[in-house]
Amino acid sequence: MNQMISSETGRPAFSGSELVFLRGEHFAPVAGGLTPRVQLLHADIRVKAHELGEAILAAAILGCEASGGISLAVEAKKAFLGLRTVNVLTAEPAGTGAPWPEHSLESNLQGIIRNGPIEVTGLVYRVLVEDESMPWELPAKIVQKGLHSRGLLEVEETRVLKVLKSHRYRLPDSTAALAAQSSLDEVQRLLRNTPSMRPDLWKLLVDQISKGVKQRQKMDESSND
Repeated sequence: MNQMISSETGRPAFSGSELVFLRGEHFAPVAGGLTPRVQLLHADIRVKAHELGEAILAAAILGCEASGGISLAVEAKKAFLGLRTVNVLTAEPAGTGAPWPEHSLESNLQGIIRNGPIEVTGLVYRVLVEDESMPWELPAKIVQKGLHSRGLLEVEETRVLKVLKSHRYRLPDSTAALAAQSSLDEVQRLLRNTPSMRPDLWKLLVDQISKGVKQRQKMDESSND
């Protein structure tokens, strides 16, 4: 089945990165022990945060490229005080691209790249917006915020000791059904074929995604005391 199109906006109901999150068990292994994890919304399944976050970000970046909105280029860059040359992956504006759902990672990425070429490490850092003690959980959190902004997730608030507020997202039956009907073929093909058909690019992509995420590691404030 092809990607579902919203009758209201004419855009896909979900972007590729959103489908990776909504059906995360197809893209990341189940987490065990003390491994950082992400709770999926459609089932009582917790998957590894690193693998899911990497898949979400790779799907978003490669999806933007496949749609014609950006181009990815391997470029040589001086490093180590000019003593060495290293390859970096740069994202550049290429065209209008696909009409991605509002507030999706893909839409946010294209908005950043519209301002000019940027290394993928910096692109990932900027699209993740804020620092987090568990930075590999950020891609899933941003996807959930985007879905909530479009009315596709509900939010439940709870109070702790009548003072502290916490919230969690809930997946309505209508959104769960829409996600279940949406094909994973395109995003799975991107994530399966790129490592085998473009191994050099894939290696740089994964490496720079990792660097960008790690730069969002929140520092322990007590260490500055």
